[in-house]
Amino acid sequence: MNISRLTLAAVLSTLLISTSSCIIHVNGHGDKPDKSSVFGGFDIAEDRQVGDLSSVNGEIELQNGVIANDVSTVNGGIKLGKNVQVSDVSTVNGSIKVKENLNALGDISTVNGSIELLENSKVSGDLSTVNGDIVILDTQVSGDIETTNGDVTLTLNTIVAGDIIFESTNDKSWWDKEDNNNDRTPPTLTIDGSSVVEGKIILKRKVILNIENANLLKRVEERF
Repeated sequence: MNISRLTLAAVLSTLLISTSSCIIHVNGHGDKPDKSSVFGGFDIAEDRQVGDLSSVNGEIELQNGVIANDVSTVNGGIKLGKNVQVSDVSTVNGSIKVKENLNALGDISTVNGSIELLENSKVSGDLSTVNGDIVILDTQVSGDIETTNGDVTLTLNTIVAGDIIFESTNDKSWWDKEDNNNDRTPPTLTIDGSSVVEGKIILKRKVILNIENANLLKRVEERF
């Protein structure tokens, strides 16, 4: 009995290990089916149309020209090629990297990871992260940009219609308390002279400002 149980456990362990790094390749044309995976990621071939994509432990990559609904993973990064259209994009532990001409109909968010958007992209919702940098070039953001511990960089005619918000670190975690002698450098907000923020720049913590357009300094509100 004990040997049988050990054998079964060994087989299950082998299956979990063998599938944990699995990448599901989607090449065929279909009727926009939803796809989900626990121990694997997705690689969607060029110019395909799919529904929702979700994974627990795996990276998701959309090649050029893909159209998808919500794209989400927990432990893994997300990569979007050129001319991709998606709804919401989210991950918990992973970065989001996007090439040119993205059309995001919703929000883009991560907790522990960076967000990078390249030229001529549009985001109809918000951009947010907690522990990661946000770098956007020549991109239009209709919503807010929000972070806590990451740098934010806007360049090459980027337009943010909403607010830029740096959240407070108070009571976030035990290592942020003053009695732990936390010497971390504050995050930096960089906005070049060609970029525009139409909303407010709300600082709920100390932030290093590197803003070329002096008029944008009038939009800064310190709330700490």
